[in-house]
Amino acid sequence: MYQNMKKEKKTIQPNLDVVPGGSLKRTGAVLLDLVIMYIFMNVLYYVAMHPIYNKVYDYDNVVRAHERDKKRSHLVVLENPLLEDESNIDTVKISSNQLPNAKRGEGTFKFYTLFLRGEQEAKLASGEIADTAENQNLFTVEWYFENVLKVGTDEAIYEVSVLEGEPAIKRAASSSEGAAPEFDPFVPAGLEFKADLTAEAINKFNTRIYNAAVNAFNLRPNMTIINKVNLQENIILLVVSSSVIFLVFPLFFKHGQTLGKKLLKLGVTNRHGYKVGAWWLLLRYFAFLVINLLSNLLIPIVLPFISITIMTFNRERRSAHDIIANTKVIDLLNSKVYSNEAEFIEVQNALKPVLPEGDFNEEIFSERFDEESGA
Repeated sequence: MYQNMKKEKKTIQPNLDVVPGGSLKRTGAVLLDLVIMYIFMNVLYYVAMHPIYNKVYDYDNVVRAHERDKKRSHLVVLENPLLEDESNIDTVKISSNQLPNAKRGEGTFKFYTLFLRGEQEAKLASGEIADTAENQNLFTVEWYFENVLKVGTDEAIYEVSVLEGEPAIKRAASSSEGAAPEFDPFVPAGLEFKADLTAEAINKFNTRIYNAAVNAFNLRPNMTIINKVNLQENIILLVVSSSVIFLVFPLFFKHGQTLGKKLLKLGVTNRHGYKVGAWWLLLRYFAFLVINLLSNLLIPIVLPFISITIMTFNRERRSAHDIIANTKVIDLLNSKVYSNEAEFIEVQNALKPVLPEGDFNEEIFSERFDEESGA
């Protein structure tokens, strides 16, 4: 005979004196914790994070320079036009970060041939870049026709005009006199719209080159620094503040509670209803961090929604991070938490009724048993 080498799986007696925390109370606790975390993040940002990054990257001046460039770029809508000497550049406000369809063709043209070309000429004049034929041609009107408008190709909406003596900028007629145009009627000098173009075709082309211009603007050095700093600050603030609210407090409070859970009389135990250890609280925090916080940087709402759905339809009201960490949230007002299974069994045994020792006579019991059994 072969011996059975399999060990029987130990069955743990669950704590019968715990009641799962209700969905509404749990949601309320999370909302309280998020409000506290938001306040903590703002304090941390203004007291520590912003001063540090401002010192390292000169962040405030980078943002100021970027905002000025945005107003000069012709890619946004300003409440009032910039003065020629730009004396109002810091006071004029951006009313929209997106140009309407009827302004995108002209805005894109000016972005390349005025804004970027102006910067290019300044770099050439200062010797910042080499005075080569390529640099001399970059962002000129001719360069714009060839590389952005792609005049002479099937995808272009313009063709070279056969008319002479044209103005520097001419405009195509809009759909009706005095009405807002259905498309941008702007046409660069020397070009004209191809025949039989629809407003939809013009808008589609202008939107494509406008979006390419916006992307080019967003790849400029100042914007790269701003995006880098914002990403780093957000991740650090999120991790540090959530660590304090969802890890440090639970490690110090008696029942693994956050401030929100403590206020609403909720606690955390292991799956069987016993006191949860520090390692499990650590695992629970990291699962919560990934599912409910960091995931929102990539896929907003999806994972938190799945976790809430699991909690709502789970008999023990366990959310996704509870399942991963083998924990559950209980209602402390209606529960009694024990350190382990042994303590629970000991308490249960102590509650069983026991006859006093003097009330039991073994001889009398034996005689009565013999009589009743007929022995």
